[in-house]
Amino acid sequence: MVTGKPTILILWSALALLMMSNSGCSSSSNSASPGEPKTPPATQVKKAPPPPMVPEKIPSKPADPCDAVRKEAVAVLAKATNQCKTPGDCGCYNPVDTSFGCGGVTDKPTSKKLQAIEDRFHKQKCEWPRQCKAWTCAPRCNNGRCSKY
Repeated sequence: MVTGKPTILILWSALALLMMSNSGCSSSSNSASPGEPKTPPATQVKKAPPPPMVPEKIPSKPADPCDAVRKEAVAVLAKATNQCKTPGDCGCYNPVDTSFGCGGVTDKPTSKKLQAIEDRFHKQKCEWPRQCKAWTCAPRCNNGRCSKY
C-alpha cells in the first residue's frame, strides 16, 4: 500500500467531487437534475382588482298618466276668474285632484276646460282622489262671483 501524499491527494479529490455533487442538491423545489435548467424562483402573481360594483338598475316606475291630468286641472282652476253676472255664467267641476275638495263652482269658461280634462281623467281610468257624497250642480252668482251656495 502506498502511503503518503498521493493517498491524501486522492482523498482530497474524492472529497471535492463529493462536495461539488452535493452543492447542487437542496431541499427547495428549485433544484434541477444535472443537465436540466433551474426553475426561476416563484414570483407572486398580483391578482387583478375586482370589477367595479355597478348598481343594479332598478326599473323606474312609469309615470302616472293621471298625475299629468290632475296637474293640468289644478293649473286651469288656478287661472279661473270666477266672475259672473248671472248664474248661467258659472259652471261646476268635479274633484279630479285632492285640492278640489269635493268639487265646486267656477266661471263657465273654466268649468268647460275642467270638464274636458275630466273626460280624459275617465278615459285613462283614473280613480277619484276622494269619495264624496253626491251634490247637485246648481251654481249661483253672488255679488259678481260664482259660488256653490
